[in-house]
Amino acid sequence: MAGIFYGWIGLYYGNLAQMVDTWGFHYNGIQEYHLLYSNPHEYFVNLFRDPYKSGVSKFFDSNDSYWNDLKGNVIIKILSIFDIFSFGHYYVNVIFYSFITLFGPIAIYRVMADVFPARKIPILLATFLVPSFLYWTSGIHKEGLIFTGISLIVYCVYFGTKEKKIGIKRIGCVLTGLLLILVLRNFIIVIIIPAILAWLLASRRPKYGLAIFATMYIFSGILFFTIRYINPSFDFPQAVVN
Repeated sequence: MAGIFYGWIGLYYGNLAQMVDTWGFHYNGIQEYHLLYSNPHEYFVNLFRDPYKSGVSKFFDSNDSYWNDLKGNVIIKILSIFDIFSFGHYYVNVIFYSFITLFGPIAIYRVMADVFPARKIPILLATFLVPSFLYWTSGIHKEGLIFTGISLIVYCVYFGTKEKKIGIKRIGCVLTGLLLILVLRNFIIVIIIPAILAWLLASRRPKYGLAIFATMYIFSGILFFTIRYINPSFDFPQAVVN
């Protein structure tokens, strides 16, 4: 219902609410869906084509960058797949999208319920029923998938370290989460990778957990603000501002 309401607001009050993207993705997804039948080869390769010929040199740029365009192109490609089954109906696509993104809140709920087993009802309410979170992650946009990617990482790392067993499935789950973040909001990778590394190291040496996190974040902070002098293409602060 939240996803349907999100789409309705985007349709009738999109300019006022500054959220016209969701319907733009929908219409572009229909065009991509038709491309699948008219030119299958182009459909399967256009996502990997860089029209700017800049390679990775504009990895964090917000203009004329393959990586900046990728987040929208991925959403459009996903919607074009949904359109095969929904015949181009936006609100049917909402159901497919919400089914996928529901894995994010479920993963977070299971982690928090394991950490605080006596507070399952408050955790349930906080995870699924916060109005702003429910609204912005239910609509067809990037936020729901980004949250799902982060949640998959948290779920797999938490239970992997707790059970001291990180198998192929959990590694694949973490990589899936990182891939979602990479293609939809790549600069979050800069934030989440140090956190994962510090978490894994601290789980092995819990006695030095505070020192491990402090060292990791001090090093990451220095790298964040100085890497531009090593390679101007990786200007993290400017990328975050944009």
